[in-house]
Amino acid sequence: DVWTDYRKDMISKSGIALFMFGNKLKEGKIVESNGMFEEFDICVKNNVVPIAIGMTGYVSKSLWDDITAGMDKYYPKNQELRDAIIKLGDYSLSHDEIITNIIKAVGILQKN
Repeated sequence: DVWTDYRKDMISKSGIALFMFGNKLKEGKIVESNGMFEEFDICVKNNVVPIAIGMTGYVSKSLWDDITAGMDKYYPKNQELRDAIIKLGDYSLSHDEIITNIIKAVGILQKN
């Protein structure tokens, strides 16, 4: 409950949320972080725009899959924005290219 309250408070003060990785070590094994799924749900309920960096894997990849399958739900109809978001799931891009697309997406969202 404390973690949920903390998440709600922090996220409700945001306009855009970046989701990267989403894994944790549990009993010596790497597992998906269920807290990140909760953070995403809180984000959507508070009209915070989610940006999942799918190429980092784990929960962020699952979120990126969901987001890109339903772009109209999350983003304004802006092809440049959508292209930048789609590139965030491309494992072949360099770190610099991923960073460029994150900055591009955030910049476009800040103008809207």
